[in-house]
Amino acid sequence: NETGLHLAVSGNSEPIVKALLGAGAKLHYCDYRGNTPLHRAVVENVPDIVRLLLLQRRPGQPGGLRLDCTNDDGLTALQAAVYARNLKITRILLEAGASVREKDLKHGNNILHIAVDNDALDIVHYILEEVKEELGRERNNAGYTPLQLADAKSHTGQG
Repeated sequence: NETGLHLAVSGNSEPIVKALLGAGAKLHYCDYRGNTPLHRAVVENVPDIVRLLLLQRRPGQPGGLRLDCTNDDGLTALQAAVYARNLKITRILLEAGASVREKDLKHGNNILHIAVDNDALDIVHYILEEVKEELGRERNNAGYTPLQLADAKSHTGQG
């Protein structure tokens, strides 16, 4: 259930990705895990291809790239980047306008919860310094704010 675009992204083959995009490859098709080519580029840690895919964005156009769609794990591409502790791709997606307000579908975590839970301190710092949203007060499905989550992790020896 993978497209040629998914495979080209996984192979980090920018020329093939460009050729497929030029031939009209669909950016919204999902693989067997619900990953769009953008999700796949995040998971494969290929920032140049993330940028290339983002250049194809045409807001409001059917079948185009949607920054905030979720995969089968309930994650947007931005959330997947934060889970992977990938500051570079996190920045790229935020600069492209990915929503910081989205919460993952399993736990109700925003990107600050995810960064705290995954000990991604560079991303925590970046979010607190650069993202002008008040994410620290939002509660996840368990009722924790990111600060409470960090505190709970420190008391259980997980952080």
